Amino acid sequence: MGMAVIVKLTKIWRNKMVSTNTKLQLMRALVWPVATHEENKCVRKGIRIPWTKMMTNEQAYQLASIRSELLNHIKSCKLLFFGHVIRQPSDNIECSMMTGHVAGARSRRRPRICWFDNIMGWTGMLGTCSTERETEDVGLH
Repeated sequence: MGMAVIVKLTKIWRNKMVSTNTKLQLMRALVWPVATHEENKCVRKGIRIPWTKMMTNEQAYQLASIRSELLNHIKSCKLLFFGHVIRQPSDNIECSMMTGHVAGARSRRRPRICWFDNIMGWTGMLGTCSTERETEDVGLH
């Protein structure tokens, strides 16, 4: 599946007008999430976990006695990028979006997990991704 995404982007890979840096960013944004899914799928098949068994990816990796290399790399990149953005001025649009200060109403469905929720879970910091929260309350500045 990861190779299918790479093949679909062949025109971009061959285009000399697109910088190497942009191509790498596209690979990280479009190919790696698919590859992460495949990594998880391969681990589950390797230790014979049926798709009907409700088991988290973390439990599957513990059962296989391995670590998810690709997912850990993606997490570290995400944390680095979050640290870069959160140091920007508070009126920066990226900072406002990541910390949940975007005006508007959400749909009535279950709220999606936001960037900030991931960061809080990975780092053990306290805070939520709500429109009422200020970044000073969490102690990020």
